[in-house]
Amino acid sequence: MEPKEPLTPPSTTEGPDVIIPQFQNLLPIFKDYLEKNQIAELVSSAEDSDLKLSSDGDTSRLIITSTLVLGYLILNEIPPARHAIQRLPRALSSHPLVKHLSSLQRAVEDMKYRSIYSRASDLAGDITGGALEDEQFGSLVNGLTIKFINEFRERTLDLLGKSYSLVPVALGEMYLGMPLDEFAPIAQGKGWTVNARETLSPPQSNVGREYGASSVGRLALIW
Repeated sequence: MEPKEPLTPPSTTEGPDVIIPQFQNLLPIFKDYLEKNQIAELVSSAEDSDLKLSSDGDTSRLIITSTLVLGYLILNEIPPARHAIQRLPRALSSHPLVKHLSSLQRAVEDMKYRSIYSRASDLAGDITGGALEDEQFGSLVNGLTIKFINEFRERTLDLLGKSYSLVPVALGEMYLGMPLDEFAPIAQGKGWTVNARETLSPPQSNVGREYGASSVGRLALIW
């Protein structure tokens, strides 16, 4: 089995890749916005920085791009997330981190639920494993990825409640990307009821219609 390609490729010169100082200075600013859950402000700051700073294809720019892509995905704004990737210079388009972000963005745009969770997990797993040499950068990307997946699950749970009046547990597990024992406390905290570990009932104010073939289109395909 071939080893995974690191998110930060080896430098063409001696020593590790070095982040340009003006980009390095953005990391604590972006992290502060994330910790305060100010995602719209975070994205606005990243957009402003992308306009003002020039990188000429340096990998330091990926601090901004990864923040924009994941920030927009958290806000459920798919087109600008795609555009943030598309406007990268060609020199960065094949970077392993960009490939991760592109793969996740496409899965979200296509509403491929299983792929969304697996690709987000791959990204978070590589970051946690130290694939980014800069610890602050890795911490930011990991935090944004976790925030995205939590927000996506909440939106999906809400959509399930609006689409179905009764949800089979197996369907809930597929759409939420986790087993019942993990998502049941989250659902119950939002007023859902677990019925004998077989079905889930949404809050009465949210009730849509009972699960059936005609309902599946409301959430698109899982595969």
